[in-house]
Formats: sequence, structure tokens, C-alpha cells
Amino acid sequence: MTQDGQDLVVISTTNKHYNSRGRRSLQSAASIANMYNSLTRIQNVFGFFTTVAFVVAAFIAASDFTYDRTPSAHVKTTNVQV
Repeated sequence: MTQDGQDLVVISTTNKHYNSRGRRSLQSAASIANMYNSLTRIQNVFGFFTTVAFVVAAFIAASDFTYDRTPSAHVKTTNVQV
């Protein structure tokens, strides 16, 4: 319930909070602004970048299978002294 005694209806798909009269509730909108603190945002950024790093590393590892695995070399000895 809000301060004026009205029930709060939450519409989660649009992140808009309205009371039973259809008016936007400022109290609940302020609580959304505090939902993510700095630590949570840092953790999300770190998680995103580690995911990107693993995807790039997996791509590089998978691209190794596209190259030929038949090495060949010729060794010619000349002027061997003991």
C-alpha cells in the first residue's frame, strides 16, 4: 500500500508502477532507480566482458581445425665434419 492508503499495481513488462486509480506512483519509481547499485553494475560489466573473452577464445580455438595437419620438410646435409 502507498502512503495515501491505495493499493499498488505493478506492471512488470513495462516497469511502470500505477496505483489503483491509474496514477503513476512516484514512490515506487524511485525504488526502481535504486535497484542497481554500483557493485551490481560492476559485476554485470565484468560478466559481460568475460563472456565476450570466452566466445572470442572459443572462436580462435575452433578456427584451428580449419588448417591442414600435414607438415613436410626436407633436410639436406652438406659439409659435415667430425
